[in-house]
Formats: sequence, C-alpha cells, structure tokens
Amino acid sequence: RELAEQKLISIKRGHEVGSIYYGMGDIPFVRTSDIVNWEIKIDPIKCIPQEIYEKYKNRQDIRENDILLVTDGTFLIGRTAIVTPIDKKIVIQSHIRRIRCLKPERLHPYLLLYLLNTEIVQKQMNEKTFVQATISTIGERLYEIVIPIPVDNNTTTSIISEVSDIISMKMEARKKMEKLIKSNGG
Repeated sequence: RELAEQKLISIKRGHEVGSIYYGMGDIPFVRTSDIVNWEIKIDPIKCIPQEIYEKYKNRQDIRENDILLVTDGTFLIGRTAIVTPIDKKIVIQSHIRRIRCLKPERLHPYLLLYLLNTEIVQKQMNEKTFVQATISTIGERLYEIVIPIPVDNNTTTSIISEVSDIISMKMEARKKMEKLIKSNGG
C-alpha cells in the first residue's frame, strides 16, 4: 500500500473480453494460466480481434516493463511476468493486475519482479489468499503484502543486472523459436 501511496507503483486490474472473441484475431488475450516463469505464454487459441484490442488498449495501457501479477485463481496466485517489447500488444484478463513502477530510479521493475517472487513474498500472498465463491483470490489484501526492498545498493544493482540478463535470454529464445517455426513453414 505504501508503494502505491508514495506513487512508486500503480496497480490496475485487467478486463474480461468474452470467450466469443477467442480465436477471432491475432492479439493475445492473456489469462492467468498464460503467466509462467516471468513471461507471457501466448496461446493462439485465445487471441482476439484488433477491434476488441482497440476497445481495451487505452484502459489497460500495457507498456514495456509492466509487471503482470496473477491475483485470482487456485494455485496460480502470485505468478508474475514482465512485459517485454514483443509482448506490448496484449489484453489482460480481470484476474491479473498490471503493476507499473512509476519511478524506476527508486524502484526498478526488475527488482520488483524479483522481490514479488521471493519466498517471503510468495508465502505472504499464499497466507492472504481466500476463497470467494468458487475462486481463490487475494483481492484487496494485495495491499497488505510487505516487500523486502534491499537497502544495499550493490545488492539492488546485482539483482537488477541478473534479472535483466534472464529477461534478455528469454526474449532471445522466444524470437529464435518463432523465427525457426516461420522458416520451416510453421
């Protein structure tokens, strides 16, 4: 909550577009199950048409380095991904929050991505999750999570550098995979 109050981060919820649009376009509709290992898994079956993307793009305002955090869904709460240059044209489901670091010089998105995945933060998310109707959710309790931001600049710099390397490698691997599939008639 303090990070949001201090305008270091903003948190925004996604939307539901309706399953009738699935498979009718080529814009990824990112669902909770598409957030895996810090990246967005693109499922071509759940792609939506351009006009539906246009309807939500300004409301969702997805940008590079935004963090996507799953906040609803049994066994999925706490999963994260970071938006890369190859992921920006997406629409996110209502069970996902878009977290943006508003002052990256004070709280870098790579550092926040790492911290959200630490055991202590994941444990807090698990403890604050409750079942609402039939779905597990963290709801507004998300604002109660305490993030252990390192005070040592060397630690912070090291974490940001490591995460940066990992994200670059993941992006490069995805580009190579897509290129290979396209070049072999996929």
